Parts: sequence; structure tokens; C-alpha cells
Amino acid sequence: MYWRGRVAWHFGQVIADPDEEQGAESEVVVGGEWLPLWEEAQDEEAACRQLQEGGFADATKALKALASLRSSPQLRAMQRLGRERLDAFIPRLLAQAVEHANPDLVLERVLPLVEAVARRSAYLVLLTETPAHCDAC
Repeated sequence: MYWRGRVAWHFGQVIADPDEEQGAESEVVVGGEWLPLWEEAQDEEAACRQLQEGGFADATKALKALASLRSSPQLRAMQRLGRERLDAFIPRLLAQAVEHANPDLVLERVLPLVEAVARRSAYLVLLTETPAHCDAC
């Protein structure tokens, strides 16, 4: 039984979902607090307030940049799987951005990259599963 437990642990380390919690604890998704903003589940005023509270100097500009990305032709032409990957990545990006001194600059630099690579959703998986890459922003 000892070896089976070790193999299961290693297997989990190799293929585990980064959002998956160990044990029976409640599931916490990194960037989950930003999901309603990305999905436009809140009004513009609430979204701007959330961005300001997160440290964005120009919340209106950041919200417009996200809306522009969401409505871009490249993203509207994405397949379902790619869109799901993008929907998982953007809230994580926002969570990472607010950890920086200038989150406005992070969005300004990263959103064009996201739009450029969005059609190749494997890049979105790479960015989602290895958030250290976003630290370079």
C-alpha cells in the first residue's frame, strides 16, 4: 500500500490541475474574484470600482481594454475549448496584475500578447499553468 500512495502522489503532482485543492477543502480558483468582471456579470460601475480597489489607476481604460479584447474578431472566432482556456486565464492575469506596482502597465503589455496568441490556445494553457511567466510582465 505504501508504494501505491507514493505513485498516486507523484501522478497527482505531474498531471494535477493547478486549481484543484488537495483533500476535502473547499475549491478556491486563483483569480476567481475577477471572473464576474471578465464575464460581464456586473455593471460597469461595479467593475470600475473593483479595478480601482485592485490598484488600477485608470479603471475605465482597463475595463475598455478588456472589453476590446473580449469583442475582438480573433476571440469571437475562437473554438469553444480555446475560449474556455481564455476564460480561465484572464481572471488569473488580473489577479497577477494587481500584485504588481502598476497593474495598468501589466494589462497594457500583456493584453496585446494574449490577443496575438489566443487562436493557439496551447499558449493560454502554458500561461495559465505556469503563472511565473506572467511575473516577467
